[in-house]
Amino acid sequence: MKIHVFRHLEFEGLGMIGEWIQENGYTYTETRFWENALQYPDPNQIDMLIIMGGSMNVDEEEQYPWLVGEKQYIKKAIEANVKILGVCLGAQLISRASGKEVIRSPYKEIGWFAVKKLFSNHTLFPNLKEEEVTVMQWHGDMFEIPENSDPLFTSDGCPNQAFALNNNRVVGLQFHLELSKQYILPFFDNDEDEELKVKAPYIQTPDEIKSGCGKYDVVTRDLLFDLLNVMAELPK
Repeated sequence: MKIHVFRHLEFEGLGMIGEWIQENGYTYTETRFWENALQYPDPNQIDMLIIMGGSMNVDEEEQYPWLVGEKQYIKKAIEANVKILGVCLGAQLISRASGKEVIRSPYKEIGWFAVKKLFSNHTLFPNLKEEEVTVMQWHGDMFEIPENSDPLFTSDGCPNQAFALNNNRVVGLQFHLELSKQYILPFFDNDEDEELKVKAPYIQTPDEIKSGCGKYDVVTRDLLFDLLNVMAELPK
């Protein structure tokens, strides 16, 4: 399977998605948007596009001019029936490329918080029996649900948490299933923790976030791998 990855920040990598790629013997290529020479593969020549997170807003095109080309590419990839997984900013970019807005979330969420599923059973999460699951959140914006897509999860702090589009071929997650402790720690080393100094209902302290690792990230790893395995098996 040919996988291409969009990365927006040098310290924000694939996390446990990279472990899934390695365990399955897949290889991948990357577009690194902090570098000057941007390369986009032909969407007809890849099987899966993975769009990672970032601290920028989807419409900050003056500050990040590459956002224009990225959104255009995502739209073409959707039309080409490419399997796409968008995480946080990645999910917001899918929504924006689909003609919807990205707005401020009712609450900024940073830390381990529960999301509630909006389905009884779903092929993308075949082993999720509980009504809610605790996941890692790190966002201030929220996507609108694209037309003709299935809302998958919601929460008290942010109603739009996940969606599936194009017969499950395009999935957007506002939360971070890919983050375990070793992948969260770089966030604290790159000034991303400044927001954690604000007292708010859905913002945890660094110690609270770190203590949740090991308790919650094993479950989210299983969910992530289930999701990726189902998407990988979808016909081309």
